Amino acid sequence: MGQNDCARIRLDETRANIDHILTILAEKRVPVLVVGTAAYDYCSSTLSAGHGADYAGPFSRMFSELAAKHGDLLYPDFKEGVTGHPELLQADRDHPNAAGDAITVINMLPVVQALLARVDHP
Repeated sequence: MGQNDCARIRLDETRANIDHILTILAEKRVPVLVVGTAAYDYCSSTLSAGHGADYAGPFSRMFSELAAKHGDLLYPDFKEGVTGHPELLQADRDHPNAAGDAITVINMLPVVQALLARVDHP
């Protein structure tokens, strides 16, 4: 569930799906790291999927709101440090290349370490 959802799933359905998954994981006491992402630019104009100009903001906020609701850790934007840097992207100008992946790993490492600290070790 993420950026591609706007082309085929309404935002309220995406939110409900993520909320449901997080509820199940919370019931099972599974530590979670919610990783957010920004909506694609075209999402705000995808009227066929029932979206409008108000899609991008609520989409981005959804991740932090659901993480807070369930007491989960949050990494707000998967592509932080990569977006806007074409040299860090594959030819599709969307997915990170190896250098972009390295930046993502470095940026996410502290929150992944915080997640690991929440795991009960036998």
